[in-house]
Amino acid sequence: MSKAQGPIQNPKSKIQNPKSKIQNLMCLAVPGKIVRINENSDASGESSLTRTGSVSFGGVVKEVSLAYVPEAQVGNYVIVHVGFALSVVDEKEAEQTLQYLQEMCVS
Repeated sequence: MSKAQGPIQNPKSKIQNPKSKIQNLMCLAVPGKIVRINENSDASGESSLTRTGSVSFGGVVKEVSLAYVPEAQVGNYVIVHVGFALSVVDEKEAEQTLQYLQEMCVS
């Protein structure tokens, strides 16, 4: 442990930065709309764990792993965390979450 950085805290709750201010950390999963799916399949034709897709986050399109949501289709909204779609969500719920995030950025 470096004396300049201070003690290491639990990364799931708080960290101590070099200026000795304690900050809360939060992991954020964000809804995005699937605009394209890359059907990567293995030799047997079965969808593999490398299934990916292009997901739009308010116009910003990122490549996302769809391995955890084999049921996901183009047009579905998915909750994405660190590049992995974790679940398919209702369009209304996704849009409401995006609206809340937008309001947080404006204020």
